[in-house]
Amino acid sequence: MKRRIGFAALVALALVLPPAGARGQGALTSLSWDPSFPSGETGDFIGEFAWRSFGMDVKGFITRRLTMGASFDWRLFNEVTDKLIEIEDGHVSGTQTRRLYAIPVLITSHYYFGSFRDYPRYIPYVGGGAGGYWIEEKLEIGVYTMQKKAWNFGLCVEVGTLFQFSYGYALLRFKYNYAFESEEVAPVSWWSVGIGIVDTH
Repeated sequence: MKRRIGFAALVALALVLPPAGARGQGALTSLSWDPSFPSGETGDFIGEFAWRSFGMDVKGFITRRLTMGASFDWRLFNEVTDKLIEIEDGHVSGTQTRRLYAIPVLITSHYYFGSFRDYPRYIPYVGGGAGGYWIEEKLEIGVYTMQKKAWNFGLCVEVGTLFQFSYGYALLRFKYNYAFESEEVAPVSWWSVGIGIVDTH
């Protein structure tokens, strides 16, 4: 528990404060809606598209085009199905509710193919991140409930473009997240398409 509290405190500081080397060079804060679809073993467990997916990013510039920062995302994959599923004591069929919550908290870096000082209309970028993924799986079949929770280490890769408009920049991005397997939870992965707004300051 102490480790989780300490980790959460570090994450909170990372989200609020830009990197020390970036102060004075500007920063970006973005909010996004990121519809996601599961892949791999996650797709085998839940095949439905996730509409309830949101993200927040805070980045500080360490050069004119390179940022360091942190990201926080929230995902809910949910499906009601009657497909056969394997559990510890065998196989079960019948109406099931399957849920998977995924909350990545990552340290990120992004490279922008254009300088904000030139006020371009379009700024494509690439980037990625690494950090902790809080994963919670829940399976309900009648009165039977199976639940698993764990922090997993994971990675993400991202490509996107910013579009200038009168109040700042709009965001369009494609992202892949992968949380590695742990003793408690199988690997979790998904693709997402995000749209959002970006504040430059």
